[in-house]
Amino acid sequence: GISMIYRMGTYAQRLGETTLIPDDNATWTNIVGAITTGLGSIVPSSAAAGWNKGASFGTVPTATDFVFSFEFDHRVGVTNGAAVMGLSSSYTGATQSDVEFGIYLYDIGNTERILIYESGVSKLNLGNGSWNLGDTFEIKKVGTAITYYQNGSLIYTSASTSTTSMVFNSTIYQDLGAKNLKIVY
Repeated sequence: GISMIYRMGTYAQRLGETTLIPDDNATWTNIVGAITTGLGSIVPSSAAAGWNKGASFGTVPTATDFVFSFEFDHRVGVTNGAAVMGLSSSYTGATQSDVEFGIYLYDIGNTERILIYESGVSKLNLGNGSWNLGDTFEIKKVGTAITYYQNGSLIYTSASTSTTSMVFNSTIYQDLGAKNLKIVY
């Protein structure tokens, strides 16, 4: 059999892997608006409407395969909001168009849907009722290809490619954030 050696820290990882977790071994940067950041989490601290909150962390080197994973999370006691969590070649701002490869969760009123957003353009709408709190989302880069997953199942393969380094980027509308954020490469 194959035995694996793991390095211990906040999270176990295989030797030779790098795991970036904000507030563990990566620093939150470019914080915009009223948000609370913590160990692997970003959550709004106010309900101010508008795409006016967000932050970034980490840099994955050029020509490196990676997996970015997270779960969406609401601000305590609130169930409305929208957010785009994803990756960009560099941080340019906290708007929908600033996230180059993103998963957009919309949860306002009776409309709850997941969309794939790339540079502000909707590429896929999975429709109402397409997610649950606790679902795990991933964006993977292998070679130059970008793919999106929900609970381990492929949901979209991007027509766009990436050949640059990547950073986590987010934009938040109202009361939705994310937890268990990490990038493994």
